[in-house]
Amino acid sequence: EKQFNILFIGRFAEIKGVEYLINTFAKIYQEFPHTNLILGGDGPLRDKYSHLISELKIPKNRVIFTGYVDKGLKKYLFNIAKLVIVPSILSDTGHREGMPVVLLESLYFGKMTMASKYCNAEDVIINSNNGYIFDPLEEVNFLETVKTIANLNQEEFTKIEKNAKNIGASFTDKKLTEKYYSHLFKNYI
Repeated sequence: EKQFNILFIGRFAEIKGVEYLINTFAKIYQEFPHTNLILGGDGPLRDKYSHLISELKIPKNRVIFTGYVDKGLKKYLFNIAKLVIVPSILSDTGHREGMPVVLLESLYFGKMTMASKYCNAEDVIINSNNGYIFDPLEEVNFLETVKTIANLNQEEFTKIEKNAKNIGASFTDKKLTEKYYSHLFKNYI
């Protein structure tokens, strides 16, 4: 069976929700044994995540830690990923992160993307149109969203990726510069 690569790129910090991703991946892997989890990035919680993977008995060959992700590696990872997950959570103090750049990059690359409802994803993702929004704190919702995506037929999957690429194209440097230039200076020109 063809490999299904799930990708996370980001800092290994509490607010990024990687612990929830690993816990859910343990269940995903049981149902879809051809699935791999690629954890792109590094941070203070890496050892904790490695320990959690061992504790959950996820085969070591199914989880890849890439370490720091430079531009070239990022492009490669997006290329081999079937699904990009942005599992941001609320911190213990109720803090939420702004929109992660990796979310916009994922759309730009036309990737199937699952983004947390805690990172302003609804500003760029229309659920089941150009990606999926989910609640990483609700394991059932997290797992069901992954299953929905894994069970899409090729035509539906491709359509969502195409829609993602279309919205992602509006977040290039050139497009954003044009938008801000117009917004900031239209009354002065």
